Amino acid sequence: MAKALDGTALYTYFRRLGFSRETQDMLIHIRSSPPSRTPSARRGNMPVWYPSKKMQCIISDNINWAVQDNALFLEDYYQDLDRLTVPETALAALHPLVEERPGLTLADLEKASEVPADLINIAIARHDLYVDLAIYRLSEP
Repeated sequence: MAKALDGTALYTYFRRLGFSRETQDMLIHIRSSPPSRTPSARRGNMPVWYPSKKMQCIISDNINWAVQDNALFLEDYYQDLDRLTVPETALAALHPLVEERPGLTLADLEKASEVPADLINIAIARHDLYVDLAIYRLSEP
């Protein structure tokens, strides 16, 4: 396996190839920069969970997929949030149930409160009802 070019070995290689100082600086900058694009899927390419030695990081590593999924799930509600409301009677039915049983699933909340799922989702989007959107997926009630 070939040894990586670092330090003086890299500069020796540059001199041997006759690169100008500008070219050398550009190559050093490229080598030390993080990746600037996601590789496309073509024949022979394959998504992996492990970074290459050059990249030293995983692209998408910082994405919280639950938050992403919830943002997509609530997208229609967020677009009309100023027009959407939840009746006080529905909130009065939801709040005691959530306070009595933290961690209650959305399906169980809908059954126990007899409040339609659509109104529960509006309450969540309006922050009238708390759900940890970073952990729990609304698409899995």
